[in-house]
Amino acid sequence: MLYILQTIICYTFDDFIGRMQWKRQQDGEPMYGMEITFRLHETDYDREARYPGVQLLIFAESNYVGVYYRESETRDEYEPWKHLSRHDSCWKGDGVDRFLHLFEERIAGLGWNGGICNNKWYLKREISKQEAEGLRETTRQRHAKK
Repeated sequence: MLYILQTIICYTFDDFIGRMQWKRQQDGEPMYGMEITFRLHETDYDREARYPGVQLLIFAESNYVGVYYRESETRDEYEPWKHLSRHDSCWKGDGVDRFLHLFEERIAGLGWNGGICNNKWYLKREISKQEAEGLRETTRQRHAKK
């Protein structure tokens, strides 16, 4: 089942968001990434419901595709992005597949963007020049720790 979800996510990114976003920026257009919000099962049922979640961000400023995630213990207060992968070909397995396996036991459903009736299971989100630099720095810090 995870393979089907991985395939849907990756093909949607390739078809509707795409790589080489820096070319858009050079032409004066915004760069975009793909953001998906998943609602997670609670882990501590003795406390008041907090509605935890996790977001997946896929962004390809160049030919290399970056895969990032961030968690939230409440509905809206997310941690900073964490780096999973940045690669031209292995991002699907090393990034998206690894993300799905990290949260496989806790994923409860999708956090629909704008309501469940609009079928927007992902968000084509504008990535500013500053945010792109922040993602590059997150990647650099991850590689520096190795």
